[in-house]
Amino acid sequence: MPFLNDQEDAVRRAAEFWVVNLNQLAANGNWDFFNLYINSLAFDKHPGNCLFHLEKLLEIPSDVVLRVADRALELSKRDASVVSIAKYRFVRCTPTLVVRLYRQTDCEKVKTRCLDLLDAMIGLGWNEAAADLAKAER
Repeated sequence: MPFLNDQEDAVRRAAEFWVVNLNQLAANGNWDFFNLYINSLAFDKHPGNCLFHLEKLLEIPSDVVLRVADRALELSKRDASVVSIAKYRFVRCTPTLVVRLYRQTDCEKVKTRCLDLLDAMIGLGWNEAAADLAKAER
């Protein structure tokens, strides 16, 4: 875990070797390490590989998806004034995860939370969120 917060980008990236085995982590049902990872500098700086593998999983606990979306929005809002494509590092996979959760859950509270998250994403200019939501409504 300490290596995921190392100041050196190369060290953080090397520490993310486990991401390619995310399906095994999910299989045992223990998401504690993943939840710690979401708060790491590694997730902050380069979430793409993790989100790509997360998106491939068929079943993800709703609290994990909601936490990923919350963290992605938090970091994107923080970086909103930065002139860099880095502020869009969460836009490809995160809306898809939220829309998928919205479609899979029967819990009205979770559905409402998903819609609130999607509204916030659209508010930040994440056009992918609007596109994913439109696909889901068809």
